[in-house]
Amino acid sequence: MNSDLNEVTQTLGYETSTKFLSDPYPLGGYSGLEVGVATEFINATDLSRLGTGNGNETNFEFTGVSIGKGLFDNLDVFVDFVPFSNANDISKYGAMVKWTFFEAQDLPLTTSILAHFDTINIDDEFNNQTLGDDLMEGINLQKFAIYFGGGILYGTSKFMYNILDLSDPANSAAVPSANPSDPDGYLTQKSQRDHTFIGVEVNFHPIFLAAQIDNYAQTVYSFKIGYRL
Repeated sequence: MNSDLNEVTQTLGYETSTKFLSDPYPLGGYSGLEVGVATEFINATDLSRLGTGNGNETNFEFTGVSIGKGLFDNLDVFVDFVPFSNANDISKYGAMVKWTFFEAQDLPLTTSILAHFDTINIDDEFNNQTLGDDLMEGINLQKFAIYFGGGILYGTSKFMYNILDLSDPANSAAVPSANPSDPDGYLTQKSQRDHTFIGVEVNFHPIFLAAQIDNYAQTVYSFKIGYRL
């Protein structure tokens, strides 16, 4: 993959993927429900390539809404979306399924598998879909919880031709069928990378606060305030 395109994929694709940002303990079956608002902060110096109009922009942040629901057998499902973001012209939504398959008998320790999907579109010039699976360990104490984990992310990125320099041999080699007269065409790239994270959740029942640090090519910081029934 062209190194410039790879940098954009890392920053605006993988680093915007769905975050956990919740209590690692199961929501509690059919009665378990939570809603929250989360903000993510990403160091992004490549936004000017996607038509944001500000070549000096170095920070990319957005706020989204998430909803979590307990199902059965320690299985929880979460959905998240960005309702609007006029500043960054983005459309984003994702989903996560969490299965807590182990609970220690004598310790407040749980082990879970996370499977998640996310898609983001920026000004119709860059689109990225991410699939991921993670293994997560959680430690629940009386008023707060700590969790950490990691896994693999698989991404499919699409770049509109009109943001590419097709005179660059790296780009023209990657898209030999690219037609410069078709500015609405897309270059598609697929890749994968590993991912680790650590987070903390503080409980003020029924309100909770969560903060998470994710490590991709660089570090992403996320914060969430939520309400749990």
